[in-house]
Amino acid sequence: MINNLNCPSCGQKLKIQPNSWVCSWICSNCGLQINKKISGKTITPEIISQLCKDKRTAIMSGFISKNQKPFSAALVVQGNRIVFEFPDHINSNSTENNKQVVIRVESPSSGVAGIYITGPVNFQCTANFGLIPTRLAECMGVISAGRYLLYNQYNKRLVIKANNRDFVEYALREVIPARKEARYLIEYMWQVLGRFEAWEIKYEHQKRSSLRGGVVQSTFPRGLFPWLKVDIFPEGKNIRVQLPDDPSLIANFRASIRTAQGEGCIYTVPSGAEKVVRAWAATVKGQQ
Repeated sequence: MINNLNCPSCGQKLKIQPNSWVCSWICSNCGLQINKKISGKTITPEIISQLCKDKRTAIMSGFISKNQKPFSAALVVQGNRIVFEFPDHINSNSTENNKQVVIRVESPSSGVAGIYITGPVNFQCTANFGLIPTRLAECMGVISAGRYLLYNQYNKRLVIKANNRDFVEYALREVIPARKEARYLIEYMWQVLGRFEAWEIKYEHQKRSSLRGGVVQSTFPRGLFPWLKVDIFPEGKNIRVQLPDDPSLIANFRASIRTAQGEGCIYTVPSGAEKVVRAWAATVKGQQ
């Protein structure tokens, strides 16, 4: 993928040099160069890919100033240059952006994530995403929270606070996940977050404990997927359930309806469990 990128400034091909990516010589008026290390931070191929696609990155930590002080910033394409954009600058872009939403995700055990949204939009729930590591449960929590906010017509500035360091490093593309599933989830999350004006993610670890408010983990996450459209058809002694293509929704469905068999977006469930399936759908949509 990194061998087939276009210059984010002029659209010509990027060439890989030992210490940088540079715009192809064909475009003599461009001259854009992206160093593989900027202010002490290694710029991974995944960060370059996102920069070429969106002309900016998320706010990333790990930069070191000339005074040897760490700082966080986004990388942004300006003409044929790569510049820093700092969180304070993003905050001051408009009074509307100051009304930011904070998403806090905490996974106290494998597959389970507490999701807390505060700001102009408020929401709280606990979701079971099945037998996955805590870092991926927090990723799914961010995906579902992001889609919840978009459904509620909020697409301004986001601050994400996560409890798992590995997940934060994945989200910032500082570390490439080894597992294909994890890489897919991170890419899907980036697509969702790309629909917001700006976002940043922070690692804020809290001591592992029971989820806030004593929420029962076995219940369906009420109102988490208000955009859900599910099709249920009779199929002999079973029903066929067709779900939207969203990994967090599908994971919660499979963890909630243990008799479901299938893959992707289509599942077969015994007819005797139809009431449970419909109860799950109504609950996660916030209809009961």
